[in-house]
Formats: sequence, structure tokens, C-alpha cells
Amino acid sequence: MKSLIVLILALGLLTLGCCSTTGNVTPSSQTPYAPGQGGVQPVAGPYGTPSAGAQPSANTQPPTSTSQSVNTQTNTGSSGSPASPPSNAPPPASTQPYAGSPTNPSGNAPPSGNSEPAGSSASPSLVTNFEVAGESQGLAYDSGNGYMYDVLGGEDGAVLVLSGSSVIATVPVGGSPVFATYDSGNGYVYVINDNNGNGTVSVISGTSVIATVPVGVYPNMAVYDPVDGDIYVVNDNDGTVSVISGTSAIATLQVGGGIDYAAADSANGNVYVTNAENDKVADPNGDSMVGVISGTSVSGYLIAGADSDSAVYDSGNGYTYVSNFDDGTVTAISGSAITSVPVGNSANSEPMMLAYNAANGYVYSLNDDGTVSVINGTSDMSTLQLGGNPYAAAYDSNNGYEYVTNQDNGLVSVINGTAVVATLPTGSEADYAAYNPGDGYVYVSGTPPPSLFILN
Repeated sequence: MKSLIVLILALGLLTLGCCSTTGNVTPSSQTPYAPGQGGVQPVAGPYGTPSAGAQPSANTQPPTSTSQSVNTQTNTGSSGSPASPPSNAPPPASTQPYAGSPTNPSGNAPPSGNSEPAGSSASPSLVTNFEVAGESQGLAYDSGNGYMYDVLGGEDGAVLVLSGSSVIATVPVGGSPVFATYDSGNGYVYVINDNNGNGTVSVISGTSVIATVPVGVYPNMAVYDPVDGDIYVVNDNDGTVSVISGTSAIATLQVGGGIDYAAADSANGNVYVTNAENDKVADPNGDSMVGVISGTSVSGYLIAGADSDSAVYDSGNGYTYVSNFDDGTVTAISGSAITSVPVGNSANSEPMMLAYNAANGYVYSLNDDGTVSVINGTSDMSTLQLGGNPYAAAYDSNNGYEYVTNQDNGLVSVINGTAVVATLPTGSEADYAAYNPGDGYVYVSGTPPPSLFILN
């Protein structure tokens, strides 16, 4: 009996010794994971793959909660290399970069088409809104100081200066201001004053008017030419363009009666001015002319469609686009070559404003029949039915969206590529829109009552 007890005790000690040796295997003895080669595969965390050299715990399980999605892809920057995952909370969706690609090396633009841009919010929202002292005539963003300028109409003209969602100044300007544009060369904001026909331009630096420049009769807009650094003011009634350098008018150019709009070609330095009345060059079809300005002289004219209205420059393909209200077309200008692009659902689409989207390279034609046409090069890719008299548009360089205001129904349509991804009500007639890349807000003016809406 004693021999049996001794034998059992010996066997028990031997068994304990064998089991204890299995706990001495170190993590370094595990084979590193390589796709298709076996080994231990790292567990993806909420911000992507763990950084190089980090050894995941063998007992860590992926999150199973349905309230938080797990991103198993590593974000990439402009070079395409993996970006370091954040150390704590994820950044706001609006600040996450898009992956770089051969057609988008900067990595800051969303993919075109109907897909949702990675990292963007699918539901833009209203941050705040408040009433203002007058009906807005336009918005301009100053990239130097980060301010947004809201031009308030009326005989006692004024400009609201906003920092984020706060009004920091009200700047008196000339009578009946109608437009504003920013000069990135000198940092000034130029406010165009109708002034009962005696046109002036108020030059604002920060929150102060530093000069008032006389221009032509009933000016209605202006454009900045980054090549020569000058401001070109379109004077409707006398058919002239006033050229301003800094705080002085340096030239007055006779272009033609009924000029409406202008766009500056940042590649060749030309300024293209739409001339609806066509009283400078006879065209047998009665089509409008586009005046071409080089520096301080009119270098020629091009034939566009009937009743040319607005214009925009596409820095991606180098074309200048002109909308033709009466024949439902948009004219694409490349040098001296012109191409007519039918837009909308019929010849009565009545295209008005044009907007360029640098993310996807499309030009959006806002048509008076309640549609928006998406132009790629010289083709109308798609026509979107909005149904609310599209009036103005703002391009959000962060998420690649185009925000289109609708006057008739007070809605803001959010377009991603060729699809409407959201519709935001403003509660009033939505007029002008502008994007502030500093705070990521889209500013929309509306009436009645005169109001400003700030969207995130």
C-alpha cells in the first residue's frame, strides 16, 4: 500500500511539471503575419491597422457593438503612404483626408459620381441662423484673415464682417451695394456699389474702407485676375469695364452694351466678358458676343449663344464657360475654339449661373427651369431635377460637395458629383452661398426676413 501511494504522488508531480513548461513560450517566437504566408494576423482597431512593431494581445477581440462601426482600412495621405492612427479620439469627419490617386494626387478631393466621399458627413446640418439688417446681395470670403463678408443692399449700404458665426463688424460702404470679390494678391475686398447709376467700388481692408474708387454706370459685378493682379468691374449700362489696381482705376474699356458677367482665365490672363446685347460685332444669327480683354485692352470677340449671361473658368481643363439664357446652351471656350453644349431637359432650360467644382472637375449649370446640369468637358453628363429655381452655388473644398440654393422653395441642395445627397431647408428664399475653408462652414443668405444661415 505504501508503494502504491508513493507511485501516485510521483505521477502527479510529473504531470504538474509538464504543464508548467507551456507557459514559457514568449510572443517573439510567433511567426509574423504576412498575407498568404500564415502567421499571426493583427487585429484591426477602430482607427485602422496598428502601427508597425505593435504586438496585439492574443486575447483582444474586435468590437462587437452595433453602435460604432470599425474601419479596417488605413487612411492614406497625398503620397499614398499610411497615415499614423490617432492616439485618442477620431478626428471630425470633415477633416479626414481622402486617399490620393493618380487623378487626384492631392488627396483632398472626393471621388466623382454617385459614391459618398470617404470621411465626409452624409448629412450636413444647420449650425445657426439669424436675421440681418438688409437683404444680402452677395458673399465674399477673405482667405487672408478668414472673414466672411455679407453685402447688405439698400441705399445706406453696409457689409457684415463675420468670424465663424459671430458678426465682428458692420462696415458702411457706398449706396446700393450689389456684389463683392476678394483680391488674394493684396488682401482687399472690393464691394461694388450701384449708387443709383454713379458706380463706385469700396475697398475694404479687414474691417475698414481704405478707398472709394469711381467706376462706370450701374456696375453689377467684378472679377479678380490672378495673372495681372487687377480687378475688372463690369458696368452694365454704359458697356464698359473698369480696371482697378490696388486702390486706383487704371483703365476704362469699351466692351459693348448690356454686359453682364466676367470670368478670368488664370492660365492665359484673359478676362472674358459676356455681352448680351451684341452691339459691337454683328452676328447673322443674333447670338451674343463675348469680349476678350488682355490686360488693359480689348483683344477681340467670340460668338456665344443667345443672351449670354454668366461665365466661369475651369482651371482643370482650361475652358471658360458661358451660359446662354435664350437658347438653353452653355458655350465652352478654349482659346479661339468654341463648343455649344445643350443643357437641361429642353431648349427652354434657360441656364443662368455657372459654378466650377475643383474636386471632380465638373461645371454645374443652374437652370431657370428648376434643374442643374452637370458638364464634364463639352458634354452634359446629367441633369438633376431640383424644382426650386436654382440661384447660386458654393463649392466646399473639404468634402467636395456643391451647395446649390433654390429661391422658390428656400432649400439648399447638396450635390456630390451627379447626385443630390441632402436637402437642407432654410425656411426662406435661399439666395447666395459661399464656403469658408477656415471654419468649414457654408454661408447662405435668405429672405424674407433677411437672414443668414450657417451650415456645417
